[in-house]
Parts: sequence; C-alpha cells; structure tokens
Amino acid sequence: MNVLSFILPIILLVSLILDYLYEMGKKNSFQIIREMGMGYNIANTFDSFSYLDDLETPDEQIGLNGNIAPTKAMIKKIKKYGFKTIRLPVTRMHSLTMKEI
Repeated sequence: MNVLSFILPIILLVSLILDYLYEMGKKNSFQIIREMGMGYNIANTFDSFSYLDDLETPDEQIGLNGNIAPTKAMIKKIKKYGFKTIRLPVTRMHSLTMKEI
C-alpha cells in the first residue's frame, strides 16, 4: 500500500477536525446550544449497566432499562419530526464482578 494514500486522508481528517474545533472555540455555550436546535432524548438507552457477567451483547445491556436498541429508521423518523439533536446518555464502566465491588 502506498504510504501517501494512507497519510493524505489522515492529514485531511485532522485538518477538518482542527478547523471545526477552531470555529467552535469562537462561540459561547449559548450560541452552540441555539444552533443544536430542538433535541430528542433517547431515554437511558446506553445508561444502564449490570454487574452480571451473563450479558453477551450490547442489545442485552440496552434492554436492562426496558428500552429497545435505536435503529436507523428510528433516527430518520426523529429527524422527520424536526429534531436536530439527539441525546444518548451513556454510562461508562469497566467490567466488574460482584466479588470486586
């Protein structure tokens, strides 16, 4: 693989990210929130956790609060109703067993 074909997309991506961060730095929090527009909260979809070791898939983790996993069709419908921003609450925990608690 040509090294240049690998490096150029990375340079482009980094420059786009830096440009975005520079532009965001010019705005205060109220301006950013105003631009986000009306938002939709997808419950506590990714905010549930378990100390049980028998959860094997992310869908099982999502289902702990009785939620269903978000789908592309769900996101499209939310956008269709005029929402510009979606909030996905997330709890990050490393894997623990009951013995470690």
